[in-house]
Amino acid sequence: MIHSLRTSITGKLFIFICLSLLITILPLFLLVHNSLTKFGDYAYNTNTLQITNISNEYLSSMAMEQAQKYDQVFTRIKNSAALLAQKASDIYANLDMYSQNPLETIPLELQKTNQIFFTPRSHPIITAFWGNQKISPYIEKEINALSHLGPYLRKVQEITPESLASHVITTSGIGRYYTRKRNPKAKNKCFTLPSPKEFDLRNGEPVQMFMDPKNMVQNNMEKGAKWTAPYKDAVIDGFMMTAAAPIVDNLGRFKGITGIDIPLATIVKDLLPKKAGEEPIKNAILFKFLMDKKGRLIGVPESYFDLFDIEIDTRKFTYSRDILNYNLRNTRNPEIKKTVNLILKNRNSQFKVKINHENYIFTASSLSQTQWHLVLVSREKDLLSSVHQTRKALEKILSQVSGYYLKYSVVITLIAIFFIFYAVKIIIHPI
Repeated sequence: MIHSLRTSITGKLFIFICLSLLITILPLFLLVHNSLTKFGDYAYNTNTLQITNISNEYLSSMAMEQAQKYDQVFTRIKNSAALLAQKASDIYANLDMYSQNPLETIPLELQKTNQIFFTPRSHPIITAFWGNQKISPYIEKEINALSHLGPYLRKVQEITPESLASHVITTSGIGRYYTRKRNPKAKNKCFTLPSPKEFDLRNGEPVQMFMDPKNMVQNNMEKGAKWTAPYKDAVIDGFMMTAAAPIVDNLGRFKGITGIDIPLATIVKDLLPKKAGEEPIKNAILFKFLMDKKGRLIGVPESYFDLFDIEIDTRKFTYSRDILNYNLRNTRNPEIKKTVNLILKNRNSQFKVKINHENYIFTASSLSQTQWHLVLVSREKDLLSSVHQTRKALEKILSQVSGYYLKYSVVITLIAIFFIFYAVKIIIHPI
């Protein structure tokens, strides 16, 4: 009876002490676990906010810096076109003087395939006449006078390495076209131009944007050079942009244009990201695009056409009158339309745009000279990839800490229970 009572007291006391120990340890474990979880969430949220702010500031400064570089390039090309037009206008203002002292002999022969007069293929500067089936004395005078434009056509090619060609097109149907020797394909395609009956170069975008439909006379010289919209070029397979400037004679009559051609592919190539480097934010840029002050696309990588939700079919373009006239305001995506309208109203801006259930960051900066807008496009998840990696690493560490705490808690508890059992037995036995 006494042995049974003693065993009962020992067991109850042992169970009581063990339960008290567990009640003390378990809340402590939960407290530590919750504290570690909250610390992880706080660290993640703080890191996300910091990375977001740093990314936004970095992208904004990058957009402004690159917009300034684009502006300098486009302005240099535009000024070069204006220089050509100034010289050509001087030639037309003194046509008799220049024609009497030509810099070179420009022989022309009729090419039967397209009924256009051309200089031999060996000439460095291609000269063509398609205004009539015969070369009149006045046209011959014009051609002799325009020989003085040759050195200028060469010079602007030197100072605009981005360009494909420099040229002049007159209202009388004379064209002079210069491209560097390294581009024989473009030069050869000049001799395969369509017949003037099929398409006249004077009806192309570079000339038409200066034409007065009433009398072909206008006082547009003070506006200087202008950029065309992207148009289908006859010399290359893709699209072209031309910095063109008007030629006027001493009476202010419009006589033609001078132009510097930039393939759209050259512009678009620079709008794609470069090879991955050491800067993760810079590597997160998907692509860049250019649009004018009205929201019309100037340059965008073709692989990202679908992102803007605009139907663009480049197969229907044939001649230089066919303009790549796509406006981002016409997109079917309301968020893009809203963002574009806001970008056009601000010099520098940054917006989050949801496209196909995914967040994108549009960082824009305007080009002061052309009034175009350069927009950097990034995926938000790419910008925050480092944060996600940090969170995974932090969760792993916190899981390890929790595991260590649980393991050591179990070991310590088992040791404590062992000592409690013997302590209780020793204390109860004498009683």
